[in-house]
Amino acid sequence: MPNAATSNPPMTETIDSANAAASTLFLGQNGEFWDFWLIMSLVFAAIAAIAIGVTTTGSIVSHKREAAASEEVLERYKLGTSKEIADANARTSQAQLELQRLKSWRMVDADTFKSTLAGVSPPKTIELLYVPECSDCFMLAGMLQALFNYMRWPNSFSEIKKLDPPPYDWMKAMPAVLQHRASPTGISFIAKKVGEFDDRSATASLILAIGKAVKGLNLQWSGDELMPDGVVRVVVAPKL
Repeated sequence: MPNAATSNPPMTETIDSANAAASTLFLGQNGEFWDFWLIMSLVFAAIAAIAIGVTTTGSIVSHKREAAASEEVLERYKLGTSKEIADANARTSQAQLELQRLKSWRMVDADTFKSTLAGVSPPKTIELLYVPECSDCFMLAGMLQALFNYMRWPNSFSEIKKLDPPPYDWMKAMPAVLQHRASPTGISFIAKKVGEFDDRSATASLILAIGKAVKGLNLQWSGDELMPDGVVRVVVAPKL
């Protein structure tokens, strides 16, 4: 019994030491364990902070660049659209001017007409015809007749009509202007022989005078053996 009593104190000290060591632990781990993971946590936090900074910067820069690219594309589109609109407006203006030119009446520059025919001997007579369906044919033919009268060139003035009978049966269905061997547009000159249109003839001078005095005309001339000698037929038809 005395021996058993003397062995109890060391056992008690061991238990007390174990209890003391256990009281220093947290979740069963000592300070070194937690120090290690504290450092690792700080490293992970730093990495996460860097990742957040990089991704945030990347997002901001990317969106800015995308916005700049979109704005550049929009500006190019605006420039392209503006050019297309400007071109379309220019074409529209040109078309309006052309339409206005086509609608405007043809006028005769009297001074140019008279100076071109100064000193030229007139033909035997001028048969002046106009297409009645045309908006300015009567007026243009009338101005030419007034100039012929001023220059004392013999002439006749009338509305063009179908020939009855026409020179040839196959001409019956043709419009009056074609029956008279004239063009359906512009001004036509018809004489008995094409040779009468050489540079020395009154007919050639007449064609030159009208061509210079009336701008934008379609002038045509031809020969017709059925025409009387010394007669020049002038047919005033529409512009187009």
